[in-house]
Amino acid sequence: MDNEDMNSRANGAADFGVPAGNAPANGALADGGKPAQPAPLTTPDSGPKGADTGEEKEFLGRYFFNMDSKGRVTLPAKLREELGEGFYVTNGYEGCLNIYDRRGWAEFSGKIRRLPSTNKAARFMQRTFLSGADRPEPDKQGKILITPPHRQYAGLVKEVVILGVGDHIEIWDLQRWNDYNSDNMSLEEAAEELDKLMWE
Repeated sequence: MDNEDMNSRANGAADFGVPAGNAPANGALADGGKPAQPAPLTTPDSGPKGADTGEEKEFLGRYFFNMDSKGRVTLPAKLREELGEGFYVTNGYEGCLNIYDRRGWAEFSGKIRRLPSTNKAARFMQRTFLSGADRPEPDKQGKILITPPHRQYAGLVKEVVILGVGDHIEIWDLQRWNDYNSDNMSLEEAAEELDKLMWE
């Protein structure tokens, strides 16, 4: 076998995770006659359970809980599993709180950070969402501590409703949630309004 052939074999082995210097020569088999196995392939999205796997997540459901005297609220087990390790709580729209998993927070906060700081509205958004963000750690019972500023912002007193709304989770004071629904447009009106926007 000439040098060019040997180099080709060595380079081919390296492509599958086998160091070129350890490539079997002349068709020899490694490990006592068994073919050498290529190294496991890894991707940027691979990782342990609870890590960001790159899969599209969808938070769903409506849950009702009581906040305890310490300001702790139980996160449903299904939502905790979907959130994985490390999630963020920040102010939301209409007086609720938003919870994002790591990927969702990276996307959301990235949009906020890219706003021009020379713009007054942009500075307000950055200060509201970024400086007010918290990263709570659930206890053994699945409860998270809602900070006093967040409790004040969302008007949380005792009864809360937790909503899965697709790409994030919302925490509402129950009375505020009921008021929001009674004062807002009907589902049919919302559908009609969105239909107009889609065709404009």
